[in-house]
Amino acid sequence: MTAYDPVVTKSVLDNSLDELRATIIELATLMDRRFEQAEQKANERFEQFEKRADERFDTIEKKADERFNKILNILDGSTAQIDNHDVDNTARDAQLARHDRWIHTLADKTKTKLN
Repeated sequence: MTAYDPVVTKSVLDNSLDELRATIIELATLMDRRFEQAEQKANERFEQFEKRADERFDTIEKKADERFNKILNILDGSTAQIDNHDVDNTARDAQLARHDRWIHTLADKTKTKLN
C-alpha cells in the first residue's frame, strides 16, 4: 500500500455497514408512513364516494318506490272498477235470466208462442 491509500479495517467496514442498515431502516420506515398516509387518503376518498353513491341510490330508490306505489294505486283503482263492472254485469245477467224465466212462464200459461 502507498501512503495515500486509505486503510480499511473491519471496524470501518462494520461502521459503514451499520450506517447503511440504519439508512435502509429509516427509508423503509419513511416509505411505510407514506404508504399508510396514501392508504388513509384513499380510504377517506372511497368512503366519501361510497357515501355519495349511497345517498344517490337512496334518492333513486325513493323515487322508484314513489312511482311504483303510484302505479300500484292506479292498478288497484282500475281493478276495483273492473270488479264493480263484473258485479253489475252479474246482477244484470241474473235479472235478465229471471225475466226470461218469467216471460217463458207467462207464455206457457197463456199458451203464447214465442219466436
